[in-house]
Amino acid sequence: MHVLRYIILYNIVLLALFWANAENPVSYPIDWEGSSSTFPDSRNLESSYLGECVCDMTWGVCDPNCCCDTDCTVEEKQKFLFCLQETVGSSSMDYCYEKQQDEKVTRSSRRYLDRANVGSSAVCIVRSNNLEDLNSFFVLPKEVPKPREKKSIDWSERKESNGYEVNGDLLLMKRIEVGESLYEMRSMGLFRIPTGSRGGYCNPEGRRVRFMNPIDTTSCVLPGERVCTLFSTSTYANLFFVSPGYSSSKIFTPIQLRIFNHTSGKLLAEVDSNSSIPEVYSSVVNGDSCQNGVVRVQTVLFYKSNDNGLSLINATTNLYINNINREAIFPMSFQIKFFRSVAAIKLNYFSGTPGYFEGSRLRAGTLVEKSGKTAILERVSGFSVPSGGRSCYKNKYRTVGFLYDILSSGCTIDFSELELRDICSGGGTTKILRSILSINVEHSTDFDGQTKPIEYVARTNDALTNDTTSWIKIDGMNFSDTTPDPYDPVKRKCSNIYVGLHYSFVLSKVGAESNPQDIIVAAFADPIIGSWRIRNTRNFGENAKSTQHFLFSVSFKWIDSDLQKKRRRRVIAPPILPRLDETVLYPFKAPG
Repeated sequence: MHVLRYIILYNIVLLALFWANAENPVSYPIDWEGSSSTFPDSRNLESSYLGECVCDMTWGVCDPNCCCDTDCTVEEKQKFLFCLQETVGSSSMDYCYEKQQDEKVTRSSRRYLDRANVGSSAVCIVRSNNLEDLNSFFVLPKEVPKPREKKSIDWSERKESNGYEVNGDLLLMKRIEVGESLYEMRSMGLFRIPTGSRGGYCNPEGRRVRFMNPIDTTSCVLPGERVCTLFSTSTYANLFFVSPGYSSSKIFTPIQLRIFNHTSGKLLAEVDSNSSIPEVYSSVVNGDSCQNGVVRVQTVLFYKSNDNGLSLINATTNLYINNINREAIFPMSFQIKFFRSVAAIKLNYFSGTPGYFEGSRLRAGTLVEKSGKTAILERVSGFSVPSGGRSCYKNKYRTVGFLYDILSSGCTIDFSELELRDICSGGGTTKILRSILSINVEHSTDFDGQTKPIEYVARTNDALTNDTTSWIKIDGMNFSDTTPDPYDPVKRKCSNIYVGLHYSFVLSKVGAESNPQDIIVAAFADPIIGSWRIRNTRNFGENAKSTQHFLFSVSFKWIDSDLQKKRRRRVIAPPILPRLDETVLYPFKAPG
């Protein structure tokens, strides 16, 4: 009895590890019209003017409370309750800025202004005699060797509000029928997006959605039967948004519903907020399948900013449905996007500042070519390695966060003794390893399937996919076969073969010394050499099978301090008086 309990507990733990960190391995499409057929000049990363707005977390989109974000309009900035820190640090020199200019610097050493000097048309002079006051910045290393392995409570009174607030909540309402042709609104609480639990399973409560704060993608998994019950298509019908602020008049924003076929991308139906889901597209469990199961949800909200405040003018939810097996574990993805009414819809969100942040997505992809142009096909989940400890062909990957090492991650593959002998007498495991690193996904109209291993990572966090000079090729991905040792029939072992990969990323600081930006300067991949053996002691024939393991690890290393040089550049003040030629009388000029 005790043995049976331990076996059940062991299987539960394995299942939880297998579905942890479930990701959808797809890539963003490339904007070929914005790509050039010639290579652009490499970006200059030896400058003190990098990352002057570190709170700009999403390129091309206004970030809440980021006063230096050039994507924000004046009206939006006036709605900000405060300004986020704009630089990591600041030098000991203070610079002069025009009064009432839209972009003002909020530095870490001086959060609040305690004295204001009022003047008009004054001349600002920056003066310093200290070496520390020179405008120093990091120099990008020219040669990179391979590394050696060695929330606050707001006690202020709540005021009546007729609109939404930056980073505020959204209230979700549902229109229900309470009698014949009689309808009423019922509150569904604050608007939330499902997220994955520690075991990778979907948590419907998930995380709260904040106004103007987009959520790129969350992924989780569920059995097909629970997809039908927890996330049926009818759940998303007859919904409205309303501001949770205290107001005598509520403005309801209807959520338009669009239903797509997940495989073909074909638009199946459009349903307004006052209509019901067509019965043919209702989610139902029928026999062994969940028909019309929702596998992807994308909600797009358009807002408007004016003197009266922030208002929501349009909301659309796109449902992608598919027929799935009721017993199968199926991945789901959810997206929330905010846009101004005049803005174009963005599919790929990435940072607006060059430096990576701890734990941020490590942007990665593969190099593709079309009509003489080259670009990077970027993975949606960023750099990832196979994980889960189960079959390597299940396409389960673990996303790598910046500065977060992965000591051990992997997957398994079953081999018979005959197949293991063929590996030893043939070319080893290189071909198998490459096929495992490739991803084959179901076709989707919004995302591109990826069929090659990741070979490039973004040098900076704000690298554009059509600028290949901003991406670094992983050195060592073109590994060739090793010569395996002769097969050992006694130990039933094949040695000197590739059993995994170790990735190492070399990091450096760039930008001003007071405002350093962390970037990637080199990337390496080294095959892990080991052995596989048949451990089946009940079958000694050639058809005896054993489970073999592929191992993947990731490490981040800072570049050697001797190679991280600094350069100091003296700040030259502009001349106070203009240059005068000989035609102008200068009263202090000596005669003759």
